[in-house]
Amino acid sequence: MNLRRWMTLVGAVVVLGLLQVAQRNAIVLQGYGLGERVAHTHKQQTDVGWLQTRVAGLSSPGALAGAQESRRLKLVARSTLHPSAAGPMHLASTQDE
Repeated sequence: MNLRRWMTLVGAVVVLGLLQVAQRNAIVLQGYGLGERVAHTHKQQTDVGWLQTRVAGLSSPGALAGAQESRRLKLVARSTLHPSAAGPMHLASTQDE
């Protein structure tokens, strides 16, 4: 083989190697991007869960009573039902007996 063919062969091998490196880098970058999106989604789910917990806590009867006391509001209505007689849990427990 003459020098020109050797240089062409070496150039083709170099180009194929560069293409392989570029392909692997693209795969790594896609994986990194996917990991970033998964982490962002996880953070958003955590934030939503925390906000739902806060809303549930703020709407609890104890928190509402505390807000009523701190603002010195008058109680307009009070439940006359006993808590044990007011839910389906009580009915289910009596049916099991």
